[in-house]
Amino acid sequence: MPIAMWPSSGRDQPVEGGRIFLPYPYVMPNAEKFSHLFYWDSYFTIVGLAVDGQLELIRGMVKDFLHKLREFGLVLNRSCPSSLTRSQPPYLTSMIKGVLKSDFDLDWLREAFALAKAEYENVRLGKHNTPTGFCRYADPGDPDFGVGGRQ
Repeated sequence: MPIAMWPSSGRDQPVEGGRIFLPYPYVMPNAEKFSHLFYWDSYFTIVGLAVDGQLELIRGMVKDFLHKLREFGLVLNRSCPSSLTRSQPPYLTSMIKGVLKSDFDLDWLREAFALAKAEYENVRLGKHNTPTGFCRYADPGDPDFGVGGRQ
């Protein structure tokens, strides 16, 4: 995607259409079909943004994920109310690392690390953990969640 395409794929402060408010601009996976900020899709978007030197947009997207973690106790699958109990595979620390490659801010890292650690302990080892030690990304309220997992 050429650098000129990033702004047309972005969204500033989405509050309409059932989206959760996010304080920073972000890039959507498909502006016409998916107007939410998705968790693991964004990691790959961030990799592309890094190639194009879009540090401010990357930092903003990671701050949006940290915002969701502060507000809801986990990084949501996507930025909509129906995802308040769902997450996806954990890419947050890789996203944080992507920011630090270009801009090492120790104060920001301390805050981001504390939140990422809390997510790991409360979500990955907590409510989404299963007896086998594998994490389920499904909604714990889903009747199928308990199949092979902790309810």
